[in-house]
Amino acid sequence: MQNILVTDRYYPNDPRNPHEYDYIITDIGEGKVLNPDKEVIDLTKPRLSYGAVDFRAPEVHGQTGWSTKAEVFSFGVISCKILDCKSLAPMFPPDWVLSEVQEQHPGQAFSMDMIAHIVPAGLKKVIEACLSYSIEDRPSMRDTVLALDEVTSGFTSDSMKLNGKRKIRWMYWNWNESLTHGRKGTAKRDSDSRDTRSKKEEDLFHEFANPAQLD
Repeated sequence: MQNILVTDRYYPNDPRNPHEYDYIITDIGEGKVLNPDKEVIDLTKPRLSYGAVDFRAPEVHGQTGWSTKAEVFSFGVISCKILDCKSLAPMFPPDWVLSEVQEQHPGQAFSMDMIAHIVPAGLKKVIEACLSYSIEDRPSMRDTVLALDEVTSGFTSDSMKLNGKRKIRWMYWNWNESLTHGRKGTAKRDSDSRDTRSKKEEDLFHEFANPAQLD
């Protein structure tokens, strides 16, 4: 949380959306050797972890090392940090949103903390896939952006429908629990989140592979 700066523009005359947040990612500690005495000089072997471990994919600390999929995991972590920021000043959702989520949890009394964790189901699906412990289960950054664009377009579509079936579905999501599972590999394997990229797409990023994986 200390690495993300949040600015809040307050609009007192707008009861539906009184807050507009901007988020700026600051230094996350890359560039500092954690243990200079054990720094690996041989470029054919994985190097020691640098910087803020909170943002790093689990495999970076092991034998696999860095890859573009590690960046996807870091993006998922940053997304969770931003969701944490938004949850500190939750806005009460429309009645139809709350009703939809309560139908998924019959008999559950929703506290303000739970209300702060109500998100579009599509957003959960995209970010949770980024947090997969298994590298091959994470999407590419390109696919992640396209999926988020699709979620965003759903809001535009729903805003034009005063009544009738809406595109965006809503749900309660404890994203920090998903993040913990992603770091420890304790979540069940989600076949829907598997990366289905072609071999051609994988070769596109081959130049960024960890030195330990190259001949």
